[in-house]
Amino acid sequence: MILSAFSALYPTSANILKVIGLLLIFKKVISLLISLYKTALRPSKDLGKRYGRNTWALVTGSSEGIGKAIAFSLAKRGFNIILSART
Repeated sequence: MILSAFSALYPTSANILKVIGLLLIFKKVISLLISLYKTALRPSKDLGKRYGRNTWALVTGSSEGIGKAIAFSLAKRGFNIILSART
């Protein structure tokens, strides 16, 4: 209702505001797609190539949860693991 009244009084300004709104929505959609790619779709980095095979890794909080999962992941990639946990 407000947009139609504004559009009737100032048609050029209303069109400019519509274009600006569409550009902002487009920017948000692109940002969301980039975030999705970075977190879910991008292939993981080859840590063995970057740091060398038989490299040591210290994993803290490794008794459960994320620390445990990271320790298993690094071990699968050929790292020597030092585990540190509270219990």
